[in-house]
Amino acid sequence: MQVKAALEALGAEQHGLDLKALVGRRPWLRLRAGDYRILLGPSAATKGERSILVARVVNRRQLEKAVRSL
Repeated sequence: MQVKAALEALGAEQHGLDLKALVGRRPWLRLRAGDYRILLGPSAATKGERSILVARVVNRRQLEKAVRSL
């Protein structure tokens, strides 16, 4: 439920989200949702629309391993 709520808030462009760039892995971003981390990246925009690629949803303990495989 936390992951779904975080993605809906991102889609609605709400302020106050815990969204950070991954150090050394630009342009990838990390969105925090409780004990889970959502790894986001840019994707091809279509006809002026902004789109974001959700690469992975991982438990916070497995974040480092997931980032290495990007």
